[in-house]
Amino acid sequence: MIWYVATLIASVFSTRGTAAQGAHGVREEPRFVTARAGESVILGCDVSPPLDGQQPPYVVEWFKFGVPIPFFINFRYYPPHVDPEYTGRASLHGKASLQIDPVRSEDQGWYECRVLMLEQQYDTFHNGSWVHLTVNGLPQCCRGS
Repeated sequence: MIWYVATLIASVFSTRGTAAQGAHGVREEPRFVTARAGESVILGCDVSPPLDGQQPPYVVEWFKFGVPIPFFINFRYYPPHVDPEYTGRASLHGKASLQIDPVRSEDQGWYECRVLMLEQQYDTFHNGSWVHLTVNGLPQCCRGS
């Protein structure tokens, strides 16, 4: 298991500069999502297949703005790495979108999804998304005493 984590981290860091440079130029516009505290929310993430149509292995990373390391990392057949703040609440939805259930008020903020395609030219296609999550509290009438 340690070997897998070390290999995954080395792969991500060795390609991070090229992936980030290529991805920032062509991504979709940021999305804005609103959820109520205690409910489930899905933060969308774009994944475009390469021009040849072959889906290479890829790593999905989710970052919260202001935190330099990802709080969620997923690589295909391995269990995801999830930060303790999101353990039991964050899971992959579809190819790269993130589901948070239940959402908390402290989850509000900007999120970035990065999809790092392995064994591909990073400047030929672009993946990832920015999402702003707004979390509304429960109405006064419904809060516990």
